[in-house]
Amino acid sequence: MTLKRSFTVACTLSLALCVFLDGLSTGSVQAQFAGQVGGVVSNGTSGASVPEGFEVVLITTDLEGRPVDQQTTRVDSRGVFSFTNVRSGQDVVNRVLTDYQGVISAINLQDELAPANLKVQIFETTRSLETIEVTSHALVVRPDASISAMGILEYVTFRNSGDRTFVADLTDPKVTGLSMFRFGLPPGFEGLSGISVDPPLPAGQLVEVGPGFALTNPIPPGEYRLLFEYFVPYDGSTLEFAKNLPFGARELRVLMLKEAGRVSGDGLKPGEDVTLGLSTYSVVTGANFARGRQVALMFGELPEPPLLDRITNAIDDSSDAVKIGVPVAAGALLAALLGYVFVVRRRRTGSAVDKGADVVEADAQVERATLIQQIAELDTRFEAGEIAEAEYRSRRAELAARATGLPGR
Repeated sequence: MTLKRSFTVACTLSLALCVFLDGLSTGSVQAQFAGQVGGVVSNGTSGASVPEGFEVVLITTDLEGRPVDQQTTRVDSRGVFSFTNVRSGQDVVNRVLTDYQGVISAINLQDELAPANLKVQIFETTRSLETIEVTSHALVVRPDASISAMGILEYVTFRNSGDRTFVADLTDPKVTGLSMFRFGLPPGFEGLSGISVDPPLPAGQLVEVGPGFALTNPIPPGEYRLLFEYFVPYDGSTLEFAKNLPFGARELRVLMLKEAGRVSGDGLKPGEDVTLGLSTYSVVTGANFARGRQVALMFGELPEPPLLDRITNAIDDSSDAVKIGVPVAAGALLAALLGYVFVVRRRRTGSAVDKGADVVEADAQVERATLIQQIAELDTRFEAGEIAEAEYRSRRAELAARATGLPGR
């Protein structure tokens, strides 16, 4: 079993359980459709309104994400819209889509208690990151002596406190990581995986930025929770690195498996120990870190492999010791035990469990990235006058439906 595979398997099992539980409640919600879906669209940006004749699309797909029906309507002067004769049942998924200023948003009707009375909100957009802030940032650390590496799970609560959707200008040839929502990782990190955002953001991609990554997803106003994991190799019994906080943090906590070493950090003070499951973690915590702050983290008394293992590894770098996975606990469980709310996105279907949720998710990410690229190229062609409006709208709706219908959204 490879490091990456072992590192994510616990989270995958948690996701599969959520898929199963989600399936138990699907029928009761769908039964409320009664062929009627509707609601009202409002503009959440101060002083802005819903454009006259604004379109709302209802997409019906099968469980594999293939479109089986599509309806389009326009809002009236009050922003009200409605759809009739909506297909329902255990074999289909219904979503309401809006496309405003290039931001495609989707509402999965399986998650709605009142699909005939939806509250759909759109926002004006902005290129400014000033209203994006991190309210809480936690790192959960578990060293593994057998491979001399630390598994690190990061759980970040962030929010857009403004009334406009942040959209990175990816068409600007000068765009850099500084103009995207980004996260710094330690130099030499490996195996970044398990990236999840709840509630889900509009479609976007993951971009490598220096030692870290950025999300190109638009960020509407509201609060979100981000989860990701990776590991950092270490040599000997100590490790130091600077944790970059591009967007600062109102609160930063580092939890270290108590029997596996100690942790300290610049601007961090010891807190009360935390028990997660059968393990106890020591905690250091700090508050009110400014944007762009680097926090020096120091880990000491880390477990080292027995002498015989170190000698064997020095002789044979291909030893099985480097192929054993980092034993990091399930991300969803850790987040819950930390006192946070972590809800896995409920857009997976039973077929994902049959095929293996991790395989389906990986395939879907590749296909979604391709579809997003096709939408961007289609927009460019339309703006250049190379394609008729009717064909453009039909083709764009089809691509958007396929993208939003993929598992894992």
